[in-house]
Amino acid sequence: MKEIAQTASTGKHDNELIGRAAITLKSISNSGLTVWYNLEKRSKTKSRGSVLLNMTLSAEKNKRVALQEHKHLLNLLLIHELESSQVAEYWWNGKFTTNAELVRSQHAVQSGLTNFDCALCQWVVYSKIHENHKLNFILFNNILDIVIPTLKLLQSDCEDVKTFWDGVKRVLPSCFSIVRKIRARNVSDKHIVSTLCDILDIISKIKALGEPVIDIFPENIYGFISLKKQDVVNIDLVLEAVINTATKEWLEYIMEGSKPHTRDEHNDEENLQFLIKLIQMVRSDLQRGMEHFDKHFYQKLRINYSGILFKYYDLNLFDECKEIVENVCANIKRMEIPDDTLEFSNFLDEESLNMGTTLFELYLVLKRFVSLGCLSVLCILLQENVAACGISNNGE
Repeated sequence: MKEIAQTASTGKHDNELIGRAAITLKSISNSGLTVWYNLEKRSKTKSRGSVLLNMTLSAEKNKRVALQEHKHLLNLLLIHELESSQVAEYWWNGKFTTNAELVRSQHAVQSGLTNFDCALCQWVVYSKIHENHKLNFILFNNILDIVIPTLKLLQSDCEDVKTFWDGVKRVLPSCFSIVRKIRARNVSDKHIVSTLCDILDIISKIKALGEPVIDIFPENIYGFISLKKQDVVNIDLVLEAVINTATKEWLEYIMEGSKPHTRDEHNDEENLQFLIKLIQMVRSDLQRGMEHFDKHFYQKLRINYSGILFKYYDLNLFDECKEIVENVCANIKRMEIPDDTLEFSNFLDEESLNMGTTLFELYLVLKRFVSLGCLSVLCILLQENVAACGISNNGE
């Protein structure tokens, strides 16, 4: 305090040794050391304070060479980890064995690599291995949390940005594959819901970087997407195409399974029962999407999942229903009952009556399906209005 007062009054400052600390090289581990040291001074018995030091031992090397070495090291460590542990697909989440992690961290410290450098190396290596042996999506989700903030500050023509998008090109197909096969898993399995959330998080974070600097949707992988000439391919468009493709495959599957296989030609009653069963299964799929997936798609990507399903079903079921219903109506006989008799049972055509009843049942099933589809759209519109007004869950 005396020195500070003198400096303030005279404007002169004489550097004075506050204290010193003895640090042995042996105390610095290969992975570095961060510790508080007490400062001492020979002429003073009282503590002179303490200082926080972060120390590492490293050899000066070219940054590009260090990055290549680290990628090669990660590749060797991960391949050994997968082969020795026989890890199932979609299981490995980034945790190496103790010795492997020690080697990895030592190389990073001794090469002077930052957290961003290490994370980008992991993104490159893991995305390549992911093409042949699927890794846990939470691994990529965590890496994105580290690299995205720095990538936003870099120029689009930076080599690191191009390297990142090259990894995106490898990771996205497996993300879309899970979305495409989501109906094959039981929604009671919490793992599939958490996996879907990780995938949607990954897509959301990638979208935050804006337009990719390379083509990340090659035609040989995304050939199932039908685009108009004016459409620009982006993640939202591809995701919607993936959902529609999955819905198309599911609709074809349940249509084939719902048709009676007793003979080649079916009567009108069988055709109507087929439609009723088909609409009920479609409605169940729509209900499932609303209850289990809608909130995740909307919260993370602002996408109306069930709305996409409803539009596809509505468009493709129309022709199927129209043809069968028109044929049935053309075959129903008109019943004429004389006014002067109460005994008209002999005039009734039971087959036509039964057909009319089944037609009405089909009408009710279709009405419930359309009502559910409209409800899904209204729910999303309500959520958007609530978000726009800034209303929180507690109504504040």
